[in-house]
Amino acid sequence: MDEESFLYVVGRKKDIIKAGGNRVSSKEIEHALYEHDSIAEAAVIGVKDDVMGEEIKAFVVLKKGIKGAEQTKILKDFLKKRLAPYKVPKYIEYLNSLPKNKSGKIQKRKLSQYGE
Repeated sequence: MDEESFLYVVGRKKDIIKAGGNRVSSKEIEHALYEHDSIAEAAVIGVKDDVMGEEIKAFVVLKKGIKGAEQTKILKDFLKKRLAPYKVPKYIEYLNSLPKNKSGKIQKRKLSQYGE
């Protein structure tokens, strides 16, 4: 808040995904994913879509012993109970690990290059 009592929201611009006219927080979706017992790590990004502008894509690392092919429907159903329908990722990709920088922060920019 500044001296004139104006409040400014600051944060990462790319943490907001513009999907079909809706602004969606990637952090909100990540938080919901982390509530599921099978998730070890998660990151959510927007991927380019000619019709929707962006579509939501989640990258997840599953806990040991859990298979991705079996989890997609389970995860989407889980998220549908916690998020508005337009916030549920269209795509879920399973990775062995998420790319991180030296301080351990997930590098979402690198994730956007996966699957291109």
